[in-house]
Amino acid sequence: MMFKPESDQMCPAQHKSAPLDLIDTGKGLKVQTATPHLVSLGSGRLSVAITVLPLKEGVTRIGREDAPIPQDITIQGSGIEAEHCMIINEGGVVTLDPCG
Repeated sequence: MMFKPESDQMCPAQHKSAPLDLIDTGKGLKVQTATPHLVSLGSGRLSVAITVLPLKEGVTRIGREDAPIPQDITIQGSGIEAEHCMIINEGGVVTLDPCG
C-alpha cells in the first residue's frame, strides 16, 4: 500500500513531528514513536509490507477516492463509505468519529 497524501495532510518529508526510531532487536525490527499513528499490515495474505501513517494534529479524513471532500487516507473494499470516518487528534487525545 502506498500512502498518497491528499487534502491538508502533510507529506512525510514535510512532517515536523518526532521521527520514527528503528531499533534492531536482533530477532526483529522495532519501530517506536512518541506521536499517534496508524499501522497498515499489508493488503493480502502474503503481504509483508508495513506502513506507519503519522496522525497530524487536527482532523484526518479516511474514505474512498471518489468522496466529495478529498480524503487524507484513501481506502477501498466492500462496506467502505465515501467519507468513512475522521480521526481527530487534539492535545494528545485521539478520537475516532465514524461518519455513517
